[in-house]
Amino acid sequence: MSGDNHSSTGNRSLSQQQIAHALRHFIIMGVLWTVYGPNAIVSGPVLSGFALKVGLSQAQVGFLASFVGMFGIWQIVSSYLTRNVRNKRRLCVGLGIIEITAGSLVISTAMLPEGTRFYAIAGLLSIAYLLGHTVNPIFNSWLSNVLPAEVRGSYTGRRMMYISVTSMLYLYVASRWLDYRPDMGGFIVVYVVGWIAGILGYIMLGLTPRPEISAEQTQFGGALIEPLRDPQYRSLAFFMCTWLGSAMMSGAFYSVYMLQDLQLSYAQVAIYTNITLFLMMVFYPIWGIFVQRYGSRPVAQITIIPYVGALAMWVFIGPATYAWLIPLQRALAGILWSGTEIANSTLLYKIVPRGKENSSYFANWMTFVAIGAAGGPFIGGLIRSSVPEAGLTIFGIEMAPLQVVFAISALASLVPAIQSLRIRESEAASPRHLLGQFRGNLLGYAVNYALFTAAMGEERRAQAARGLGRSHTPLAVDKLVDALDDVSPHVRSEAARGLGEMRLEEAVEPLIETLHDDESDIRPEAAEALGKIGAAGSVEPLVAALNDEDPRVRTSAALALGEIGGEEAREALYNALVGPFRKSTFAALVDGSSRLGDRRLIEPALKRLPQFRSPVLRMQIINGVCRVLGEPKHFYRLLMADRLTRAAMCDSMNARIVRLLQRAELPEAVKQPVVRLARLFRRAMAEDDFAAAAEHARKLAVVIDAASITAPMPRAAARAILLYVDNVSEEMLADEGAIFLVVCLTSLARYLSPCPATVRPIRPYTKRRRKPEAPGVRKCWWTEWDSNPRPPPCEGGALPTELSARLWSKFTVYGRMLSSAVSVPRQTRREHAVQPRSTTIFTLSSLAAPPTECATTRIMCSPGASLDVSKPCGSPSVSPPR
Repeated sequence: MSGDNHSSTGNRSLSQQQIAHALRHFIIMGVLWTVYGPNAIVSGPVLSGFALKVGLSQAQVGFLASFVGMFGIWQIVSSYLTRNVRNKRRLCVGLGIIEITAGSLVISTAMLPEGTRFYAIAGLLSIAYLLGHTVNPIFNSWLSNVLPAEVRGSYTGRRMMYISVTSMLYLYVASRWLDYRPDMGGFIVVYVVGWIAGILGYIMLGLTPRPEISAEQTQFGGALIEPLRDPQYRSLAFFMCTWLGSAMMSGAFYSVYMLQDLQLSYAQVAIYTNITLFLMMVFYPIWGIFVQRYGSRPVAQITIIPYVGALAMWVFIGPATYAWLIPLQRALAGILWSGTEIANSTLLYKIVPRGKENSSYFANWMTFVAIGAAGGPFIGGLIRSSVPEAGLTIFGIEMAPLQVVFAISALASLVPAIQSLRIRESEAASPRHLLGQFRGNLLGYAVNYALFTAAMGEERRAQAARGLGRSHTPLAVDKLVDALDDVSPHVRSEAARGLGEMRLEEAVEPLIETLHDDESDIRPEAAEALGKIGAAGSVEPLVAALNDEDPRVRTSAALALGEIGGEEAREALYNALVGPFRKSTFAALVDGSSRLGDRRLIEPALKRLPQFRSPVLRMQIINGVCRVLGEPKHFYRLLMADRLTRAAMCDSMNARIVRLLQRAELPEAVKQPVVRLARLFRRAMAEDDFAAAAEHARKLAVVIDAASITAPMPRAAARAILLYVDNVSEEMLADEGAIFLVVCLTSLARYLSPCPATVRPIRPYTKRRRKPEAPGVRKCWWTEWDSNPRPPPCEGGALPTELSARLWSKFTVYGRMLSSAVSVPRQTRREHAVQPRSTTIFTLSSLAAPPTECATTRIMCSPGASLDVSKPCGSPSVSPPR
């Protein structure tokens, strides 16, 4: 019998403007009745303070709260008696005015004899609550039939937020007034203001549009039994009853405890109460969004369990701890209570049938509310009356009488915590799933969500959408998905980029829909976002987008497929690369294919290179070729360096090329000309003779290409050199050509060195136990995080090329400082300059030796390649440079 199962809508007789008008009135009515509330709410500071002032005891206040709470059962009778009333609007207004007047006349009981005041207050509140519960089922049925399902959670949260703001402000003003005027005159002013606000609330109800609702044909007993046949409603009602009962067992005495036991002023009580109301105000719309998105059940379950701890905190609140413990408790209570309340209210509106009079559901609901609201304070009052005035000591903790009540209330709240597990709701997320959404930058999400919701300008909304994406929390997905349909193209673009930044699969489906929409102007951003997310389901639509008419979409799709990877993406990019030539997207295809390591792109990329005049696109294509040659960063870093730094880095790399080729496992007939050509290439580069350097590189590549070498990477590098030299003009060699040839020769030499054919994958650094070494022997090291990794021949290896020149420039200064002490011949230092890493090891090991003894350091870099350097005896002691 869930309300969602009914196809008819209760607001079918109202236009959209009338619905908006009615919902606005319901908010205003809630605000006005909140001002009246302190006149009749027994647990509030105003009525509690008035009752204590006229002589009522703490137990009488608790019994009074329990007594008036029982009148909720009257709704079962009132819903049956009023179901055939034709003009229910007039009935509500008439009875409501009498209710407000009776509740406000409580102030007149101060003129009665002291022994009769308790009964007079109980009588006036009985009239007020009786009439209020007569009107309440009609009002709730009215609201439930007007409220659209698509805004049920968010509207409920927003309405409660306005009510909380009003309650917070008015309660503080009224409390400050009572501190200023603690006599009866002060209470009279508060009650008169509340009476006027309550009357205005019912006048506003008389002006609210009401839909045509079919009468409910339910017998008197059916009002109690019919809703209970719905298991979803039954589990929710029992949970709410036990939750409210355990909470009100202690809640009815909070104000009394603070006013009497802690001797706090009305203003202090109001401030502490306002902490709860303020956080309720803040979290009502937040919990409303969660309920709308994930369902009521998970919100109720994750808020009720910590609420048990919040109730237990009152046991430890005393004169020495209240200053910091009460604000903490009030803050937790506001956050958690608002979530449970929103979950209960929203799920109730979801369950009740729509399109007809459903007051029996609300009457039945208020019966359980009455049992909880009355039973909790009643039990609390019994406990309070049975505890001696001196209090009790339990488990070594001294408790005041009301603290005993608080302890039992906290234990009783375990019952609703268990009962929450039985709440039923279709299509609701699990609590674990909801808790999993609370990751990322939650503060950034909250700030940008508020900015996005409140912003009216295009630029501000775009900035907020960008901030939502950077928050990296799943909570922002729905808001950004909605922003994909924003009126502003700037906002739409930032929303698509934000969804990509979050890298969450929840955003894949709406981004694919945007990519398929041929009228959308953010299809390139959608393709780019899909690439960043990297979901496997994005490959097929991105492959189709490679043939799109829009070159921007093709470019973004190619780059996205390069990010995602996989065999399907690899083949699709290669087929597009060798297919019909499209100059606008060719560079992007090379870039995307290179990220997947497809060496097949080398030939089509370099053959098409002369057709590009733009240096930017040429560099992008060349960078892609270098990437598949196993040099993912060298070309880009050399290109970005200034000329002098680039020259130093190229010289270091050329020297390394010669060394690696000298150690290469090649036939002597191949090795000798290759090494000679590498030296000639280095010399030509040093003299800025780029044409000669290109010729030497071409001849070296011809030798490698003609030799029977099975390693695929050296052959690919040689082929790349030949294709490049044969297809570019001479003026290109001075800049891009020189860098490209150095990188290609580096790749060729690295993979010809005496190492395994496969390159060890880059692994994070882990500390390893050093193996015992022979005395006087220091072994070279190899960094696994090198951007240019190479498996070592033994335990040695090569320093990252991009660091060689940089490190050597730094150690040169230290070398000069140590030259006089160590007395290494210039020729030896020159040999170390070829291998700057060896110089570092030599310097450190020499300094570690005793200054009066001869120290011999043996540096091993590869099998068969070692260098012995002797330190003369009697050298003066040298301290390491700081």
